[in-house]
Amino acid sequence: MLAFAVAAVVAARPAPAAAQTPIRLLVIANTNQLLPQALQTFEKTYGTGLIELEIASDDVEPARLRGVDVILAYYLSAFNEQRLTTEIKAARDRGARILVAPAGAGQRNWELTVDDKINAPVVQYWDHGGVENMTAFLAHVYTVAGGSRRLRVPPPVPQVDRGIYHPRAAAPFASLNDYLAWYRGQNILRADAPLVGLTFFSTNWKFHDLDHIDAFIAAFEKRGIGVVAAFDWPLGAMEPLLAIDGRSPLRVLFVLNQSMAARPEDPVLLEKLGVHTINVMATRQSQKEWEEDVRGLPIDRVRNTLDLPESAGATEPILFATFEPVAGVESRISRAVP
Repeated sequence: MLAFAVAAVVAARPAPAAAQTPIRLLVIANTNQLLPQALQTFEKTYGTGLIELEIASDDVEPARLRGVDVILAYYLSAFNEQRLTTEIKAARDRGARILVAPAGAGQRNWELTVDDKINAPVVQYWDHGGVENMTAFLAHVYTVAGGSRRLRVPPPVPQVDRGIYHPRAAAPFASLNDYLAWYRGQNILRADAPLVGLTFFSTNWKFHDLDHIDAFIAAFEKRGIGVVAAFDWPLGAMEPLLAIDGRSPLRVLFVLNQSMAARPEDPVLLEKLGVHTINVMATRQSQKEWEEDVRGLPIDRVRNTLDLPESAGATEPILFATFEPVAGVESRISRAVP
C-alpha cells in the first residue's frame, strides 16, 4: 500500500522543467544589465529549463538570429535595424515572434505586423525597468511563445523614472530642495561647497547601469565639490531637479542625456538656468574599441552625441564613458573613462 501511495505521488508531480523544450529568446538591447539577475529570479519562481536566454548588444552578428523562437529588439538605431533586416524577415517567415520597443520600431525595414496585445506589455516592462519587471517580461515571453507550462504573469509595475540620485541615498529625490536638505545633512562636504550638476537618462537608473555616475560623483566629492546627479528626459523638463524657485545653485552643468531628438524647451531651460553647460558623451564601444577606431565615435552617433547637444547650448564635448564587457555574463556596463 505504501509503495502504491509513493508511486501515485510521483506520478502526480509535474514533469521537471529541464525535461521540456525551452523557449529560445534572443534579446538585442544595450540596456540588458538586469537580465542575468532576472533569469535567476525567473528560474527560482517558475523552474529551470523553461527559457534559453541569449543577450546581445545592438551590434549583434546577424547569424545569431537564426534558430531562436523569440527576438526582442529594444531601441535599435536605424543603421542596425537595416543591417538585421534579412535575418529578421527570415525569422518571421519561419514563425519566430518578433517583439520591438518602441512599438513602432521595425516598420520601415522589417515590414512587421505588431500584435499590440502581445507587444504592448513588453514595451511597458522595459519602460519601467527593474528586476521585477524583467522577470515578468521573461514569463510573458514564455507564455506568448507557446511554452507548455502555465505561468502566472505579473503586470508591469511602474518604477521611479525621474529624480536626483546619490549612491548613499536609499531612493531618488523628487526635487532639488529635498535633495539638498538631505545632502547637506550627510556631512560629506562643507556647507558652502560649490555644486555641479549631471543629467543622465532614467534608463541608467532603471537598469542599474550607474558605475560611471558613481565615479563622477566620487571624483568631484573627493575634490570638495558637491554633485546633483539628476535623471529624466527630455532635458527641458528637468527644472525642478536643477533649480529652486527658478534659480539654480549649480556652477556648471554636465549633460549626458542630450543625445536624442532635440526638443525646443531644452535650450530655453539652459538659457533660463544661466549655467555653463558641458556635453559629456557616452559611447557604446569599449575603451579599447574606441581607441582603435580611427573614426572616433561611430558615424551614426555623431549627430546625436555632437550636433544635438551643441544646438541646445552644451559645449566642449568630452568622451566620459565607454561600454565595457562584464566578466561571466553576456552583458556590458558603462564605465567612466580614467
